[in-house]
Amino acid sequence: MLIEQSLKKRVDQLSKAFDAVVNFTFWVSAILLLFLALIVGYEVIMRHLFNAPTFWVLQTAGYCLAFITFFSITKILQEDGHTRMTVVLDVLPVHLVNSINRVTSLMAAIVCAVMTWRTGLSTYEGYQWDLVIWEGYKIPQYYVWWVMPFGFGCLTIQFLRMVWGYKPQRPIDSVES
Repeated sequence: MLIEQSLKKRVDQLSKAFDAVVNFTFWVSAILLLFLALIVGYEVIMRHLFNAPTFWVLQTAGYCLAFITFFSITKILQEDGHTRMTVVLDVLPVHLVNSINRVTSLMAAIVCAVMTWRTGLSTYEGYQWDLVIWEGYKIPQYYVWWVMPFGFGCLTIQFLRMVWGYKPQRPIDSVES
């Protein structure tokens, strides 16, 4: 019984730490979205008013989009904020819907785990081989690519939590139909 309580306490601590990381990266993605809007606006002004397009905005915007995606996707999954087709699920009994959700979450966790491994391997190879991305300016590939295994790893953990009965955090302003 004591070991069970200790284990539950550790799992709760890890869960809170994971949620803190997810919340932090979500806010970073929000700041990056603002930054993206500002640099695109800057590019438009420079290109059309001063006829002096920049060399760095397009590449930076692409990197921002990758970071925004992989930093925010786990929070969106936690809040059940993604789009889904519920035509079939709406007519099924709740216990069957829960079973289907657990099976699909397990399948998604497996896919995300494979993607974590594969993108992690590619990122490591880019680091090991000193690969560089050079579209407008030079940047080591792994500076950008590390966010993919990070994002897929977080998704893997979140999908596994859903398999074990994690309930999505509904946003305060969400409406149940």
